Amino acid sequence: MLGRRPEKILVSGYYGFGNTGDEAILQSVINGFKKISPGARPVILSSDPGKTRKLYNVEAVSRNAILSIINMMHQCSLFLSGGGGLLQDSTGWKSVYYYMGLMKLAMMSGCKTMMFGQGIGPLQGEQSRAFVRYVANRADYITLRDHPSAKLLRDLGVTKPPVSVTADMVFCLEPAGEQRIEWIMKNEGVTERNPFYIISLRSWGDSAGFPEQVGKAAASIAYHTGWQPVFIPFQHDTDMEVTRRAWDASGNTGIILSGNYLPDELLSLFCRAHFTIGMRLHSLIFSTVAGIPSVGIAYDPKVSNFMETIQGISLPLAKINEDAVLESVQVILDSYDGYSRTAALRASEFREKALDNIRIASKLAGLKPANRQ
Repeated sequence: MLGRRPEKILVSGYYGFGNTGDEAILQSVINGFKKISPGARPVILSSDPGKTRKLYNVEAVSRNAILSIINMMHQCSLFLSGGGGLLQDSTGWKSVYYYMGLMKLAMMSGCKTMMFGQGIGPLQGEQSRAFVRYVANRADYITLRDHPSAKLLRDLGVTKPPVSVTADMVFCLEPAGEQRIEWIMKNEGVTERNPFYIISLRSWGDSAGFPEQVGKAAASIAYHTGWQPVFIPFQHDTDMEVTRRAWDASGNTGIILSGNYLPDELLSLFCRAHFTIGMRLHSLIFSTVAGIPSVGIAYDPKVSNFMETIQGISLPLAKINEDAVLESVQVILDSYDGYSRTAALRASEFREKALDNIRIASKLAGLKPANRQ
């Protein structure tokens, strides 16, 4: 077994599954270390380590290969759990036990441990809450992407490690170059002759009716303004079905983005768009980073909480209908410059807070950071 190396940092998250939001977190983490601590060598736990190596030019290990993970823990100085919304049991208890179990293994292996830029909750099961409390109280540091997560940990009784509220790492993401986005737009048939906007939906519950309501709203927007939607499934295998339902209900207005692109490439497309209608949290964060307004469809408290922080418009999923979507879009168009300025201001504030995740991790690992950017 190789000895521990201070520059090696093991990173655990929902990586390698093709989820744009989580891949955006990963790309931001890798680029953040390059910016703040160029000597760091992140090692990524991934569902598809070969693809992760190829995409990001980093070392990667299968997230299911426990012996290989333990071996890597003995080589790394720091274990990062995050970012993203890893600790929730609304979709089952396995996520909590997997991520907290890995963190406990890292502690037993002698790694320093950090919960990194996470959003916590919901945690409804008492066993889930107890396990999070037990492991989190033994972490060396915790950074959280929002204040409701900090309150939840306090309510759970997590009081021992230092806790900082920072921001989601995706606020550090920078768009790809102009030449690349021009190629993507041409390849996908996106034109700027008419203004376009983004729609990003996801399946939730039985998905009863809401995709069709959003699609009808898109058809109405196109009829009255000529503006075309670009439908972006942030996770193709789970989002495409509801995306196609919305597109069909729109009368096949606009396009569904067909290719698989890196997060910074998709961010470039948001930078060319005029606004976003989004369910996926990271579609709304992309919109904010791009400095454009958004309408959030709140299927989860994390969406409504985020929209509140950017002073945006949030529609409860249960109340989605064509008129509600159209009214919300009209509100942001009537005050477009104000909503855009607020988005740009929040993006600048949160970018600096997001970089604090990297600064704290670098200090824990004993790495000398570059001058503050």
